[in-house]
Amino acid sequence: MAIQIQRAAAARSPGGAPAAPASPEAGAAGLRLGFRPRATGKDLIYFTSQLSLLLEVGISLTDAVRALEAQTANPVLRPVLRAIVADTEAGQPFSAALARHPQVFDGVFVSMVRAGEAGGYLRDALERNVEMREKREALLAHVRATLAYPVVLGIMSLLVVVLVLTSVLPKFMPLFVGKERILPLSTRLLMGLSQSLRAHWWVYLLAAGAAAAGAYVFVRSPYGRALRDRLTLTLPLIGR
Repeated sequence: MAIQIQRAAAARSPGGAPAAPASPEAGAAGLRLGFRPRATGKDLIYFTSQLSLLLEVGISLTDAVRALEAQTANPVLRPVLRAIVADTEAGQPFSAALARHPQVFDGVFVSMVRAGEAGGYLRDALERNVEMREKREALLAHVRATLAYPVVLGIMSLLVVVLVLTSVLPKFMPLFVGKERILPLSTRLLMGLSQSLRAHWWVYLLAAGAAAAGAYVFVRSPYGRALRDRLTLTLPLIGR
């Protein structure tokens, strides 16, 4: 594990400031393919493991966080760590400082740190958090690899259906002019959908975008997260 590998290399800089190994994700911490930057699971694993390492060699919590803040290249994590340093120097508990940034540190992370503070085993709590997140990242990678083919296949199928409705079916529709009454209901529905897609395609795009944005906001809300977790736990096979 990252903690055990890097313990032997822990040291201070000549000036006395704590030195942490450079993050392997530093080069990729900026804008990723034009999307909004964020603190990934690997970023949190690195931060937590290095924080535990620095605490083990006797560096104070504030100095350890300050050292990691100075060396991180993640544009989202750096100001968060700077704010955590300011909060802890002002006398706030470390867990309370973390809780002020839920976009980076989730409730499980904060709860484990709070329990470690209360029980006097903060470093052990950080190491257990690293182990848990490493297993979670491995599981997510497996799930992504498993779902990649079905997702791509579904998208391609949807594109083929849209292409047929907007390009192929309209070429045959003149043959059915005046014969709508004798056509099956399914055929009439497909013809109506084809005409609607060609005439109001922008409405469908806006509706799809609004639905995706609404679903994203809902899942990020407290009620949405609770509902998602409840459904996940009750689903057959997946819940187990």
